[in-house]
Amino acid sequence: MRRKFGSELMSLSTTESVREVFLQATRQSLARSLKQAEDWDRFNAIIVETNNRVKAEESDYAQNYAARLTDAKEVILREEHSVRLDQPLPPGAQKTSGKEALHRKADARVQRDHKLRLDAIQRDELDQYNALKEEIRMRDRPATQAQQFFTQTHHHNGPSRDR
Repeated sequence: MRRKFGSELMSLSTTESVREVFLQATRQSLARSLKQAEDWDRFNAIIVETNNRVKAEESDYAQNYAARLTDAKEVILREEHSVRLDQPLPPGAQKTSGKEALHRKADARVQRDHKLRLDAIQRDELDQYNALKEEIRMRDRPATQAQQFFTQTHHHNGPSRDR
């Protein structure tokens, strides 16, 4: 499996591959329990919403990569120049990174933040699937079905014992 990040193509890690397989299995499992049109509508709406959010994040990442990189560099420089009384630098250690090291750190931070946003979107999707599955389970539980059958038979307009 391959996913496109920015302008380069990257293969998915083992963790990401397992996550994708889990997501597909969750979707298939949920699809088997969908019985009403409203359930299917909500299921499809979750998929559409998730795809839109992922596309928006990917687009924002591609369009604003340079700005995100600049912001990350500023944050890193602020962190490096801040006074740290809990762990002072050892004597002779550099207080700031070189330009290339700063760029590598900022690039790693931007990519990590992007991945965290995508992971949050996927967690939201799974949470919505779990909520839908729980609603279906509560609606279709035997006590609810028995109550519905009782209501149907109790209000039956057939012959009665009263004469």
